[in-house]
Amino acid sequence: MSAKTATATILIRDNTPLPKGLALDSEFFLPGWRALTNYDGLKLGRRIEAAEWNFFFLAGPIRTTVLGREGLPTLRRAVNRILTKRKGQDFNSLEITKLVSKRFLGIPHLSVSAHSRHPWPIRSSIVRPAVCNANLAASTAESGPALKCTLVRYHPFFHFP
Repeated sequence: MSAKTATATILIRDNTPLPKGLALDSEFFLPGWRALTNYDGLKLGRRIEAAEWNFFFLAGPIRTTVLGREGLPTLRRAVNRILTKRKGQDFNSLEITKLVSKRFLGIPHLSVSAHSRHPWPIRSSIVRPAVCNANLAASTAESGPALKCTLVRYHPFFHFP
């Protein structure tokens, strides 16, 4: 991967759980991170959604500027700085959305903008047994066996009691 073709590149953390049957070609980018070579963000999102997973696009771009000529070492330095800014947040992939190489007073610098991404399986609705049992007992006593259950959608970041 060159710095010129890095826009829309997806970086994925090593050992990220992905849908079965999704073949990803990747190359080393940074320790613990690999750059996908056969998918950009849009194509990967479609493939993940076809496997009934979500590919979350976490809000808010992450931007940084590093000194240096346009090239892979400068890009790696910029991405490393972005990952340091997001340390401790729950994401396992990063999409480079914008690269701008400029000069200021003859000094070259590279501005990088990226978004956090997060693949996650879509889980079917979960039935809460305590609510179902209470509704079953109440409905059986009143009018017969009409089962009413509360369905709770599972969301990876918001856990319901």
